[in-house]
This record gives sequence, C-alpha cells and structure tokens, in this order.
Amino acid sequence: MCHINFFLSVATAGIPLAIAKYIAKYNAMEEYKIGRRLFKTGVYLMILSGIICFIAMYSLAPFLASLQQLEGGYSLEDGIRVIRAVSFALLIIPVMSLLRGFFQGYNSMGPSAVSQVVEQIVRIAFLLGSTFVVMYIVKGSVVTAISLATFSAFVGALASLAILMWYFTKRKKGTRSNASRRQRRASSIHSNALQANYFVSYSFYYCRFCNFALSAD
Repeated sequence: MCHINFFLSVATAGIPLAIAKYIAKYNAMEEYKIGRRLFKTGVYLMILSGIICFIAMYSLAPFLASLQQLEGGYSLEDGIRVIRAVSFALLIIPVMSLLRGFFQGYNSMGPSAVSQVVEQIVRIAFLLGSTFVVMYIVKGSVVTAISLATFSAFVGALASLAILMWYFTKRKKGTRSNASRRQRRASSIHSNALQANYFVSYSFYYCRFCNFALSAD
C-alpha cells in the first residue's frame, strides 16, 4: 500500500541511515560520546515523528480511502478500516529502523539480520493465523481478515523491536566500556547533522508527494 510507504518515508526522513553513518564516523574518531548522544536525539525524533505520522494517517484515512478505486463491492468504510489498521505500524517502525542503524554504525550486522528474520516470521505467522481464524473458525468478514492481515505489519515490527532491544541491552555495557573520556561540544555537531539530513530528505519527500498526488488524479 503506497500510503504507508509515503508516511514511513516522512516519519524516518533518512535518520536511521544518517545515524549509522555518523556513529561509524565518530567511532573511528574515538568520539563515542557524540555518537551515543546523536543516537539518543534520534530516538526522540523517531518517537515523535512516528506518533505524528500515525495520527496523520489515521485521521486522513477517509480521504486516502476515497482516492482508491474500491472494487468487489467494498465500501468506503471498508477502505478506511484497512488503512487505519496498517497505520499502527508507524508507531514502531521508525524506532526499529533507528536501532538497526545504530548497530550498523557499530559494524554489527547480526542484530539487524536476526530482527528482520524474526519480523517476517512473526508477521507472516500472524497474517496466516488471524486470517484462518477469522475466515474458517469465527466465520468473520473478508474486511476483518484483510484488516488483521495489514495489522500484521505492526505485530512483526513489534517483535523485531523486542529483539533489537534485547541486543541493545545485552551490549550496552560493552559499548559504554569503549567510550572515550573526552568531553566535546557534541550538541552543535549532531544537531547540524540532523538538520542537514532533514533538509535534503524532505525536499525528496516533497517530490514524492507531488508524484503521489498526480497519480491519484
């Protein structure tokens, strides 16, 4: 669904990739404290942007559903229900992506790989299980089954986030033990990096939004 992809692009704004890049850079300079402060700031940004984009997509569901050409006898209310079900993934995926970028910045690909595998396994298991229960056990509607199928993105992301948090907690002491004692003015450095990244990213997302609006017409 193109709606969730657009809102995910706006919510993350390229921050996870920037986090991975700058953490790797400052680790090479032995400025571990700056990298961790940059990560902490990114967590707050991802939580805030995820909540904002979730509220926006949930509230705009009637408008987004009206842009779709619903076939097979499905009503506008059915489209709204499905869009709102998938919008919950916006609460988890930005922070999850940031944690993956954090581990990649430390050149540790294992947590990201494991979390992706777990995410897909849990997502598909929930999708198939919920659809089977709705259609064959409780004899529910197709719309309910589709809504739960799209909601599986949230469930899978939640499982992935749990794996990443486990790795983060496990390795927290190790990363702290390697931290440098040097004190630098990190606030100006990481804020400038984030501002530059947002400026470039949102110019790109504006173009994507224009293409989305033109395709809707």
